[in-house]
Amino acid sequence: MRIPGFFVWEGRQDIIKPGEISQQVYSLMDILPTTLHLTKSAIPANLDGINIMPNLYEKEIKNRFIHYYRGGAFYAIRYGKWKFHLWTRPGEDCGFLWYKYKFMWTAPPVEHKNFLIFDLNQDPGERHPIPTEKFMEQHPEDFKAVIDEIVAHKESMKNIYPNQLEISDPDGMVCCDKSRNCDCRDKKVIE
Repeated sequence: MRIPGFFVWEGRQDIIKPGEISQQVYSLMDILPTTLHLTKSAIPANLDGINIMPNLYEKEIKNRFIHYYRGGAFYAIRYGKWKFHLWTRPGEDCGFLWYKYKFMWTAPPVEHKNFLIFDLNQDPGERHPIPTEKFMEQHPEDFKAVIDEIVAHKESMKNIYPNQLEISDPDGMVCCDKSRNCDCRDKKVIE
């Protein structure tokens, strides 16, 4: 997922410099803390995003963690130029051609015990995974940082709010039960 973003703020060239390009990697979760910063509001410590303003124009890409989800599942993690896939759907690993795999949206996800690891600077299409053992030998500090973050992130994921799609609440459903004193076929409802 590499989608360019555009920022314009007329009259505030001191904040958003015209014609400048940032190579930093950001997430939509960064919009809220950045907006809070720009409006001089307090930024809660428990937000997943960051204020992008301090390093917006730095040339070096920061090694920060960005978590990728599909639905409610934690699928991949990015750390600087590295991307680790924990899960994929059949046919979508290694630069899949989605139009050839109509079944993949209904197929169960595939867990990668050894991860699919990509250097996004060298392989932005994610077609040539780096073997986990080779990555561990060549980049042990990065590997440890990613593993530690995966463990910490999974531990921090709490079900504070129940999934509303999985709740079966009879009081919140459309009522078609005369024994509960309601009926979908009631003329008052139809009219």
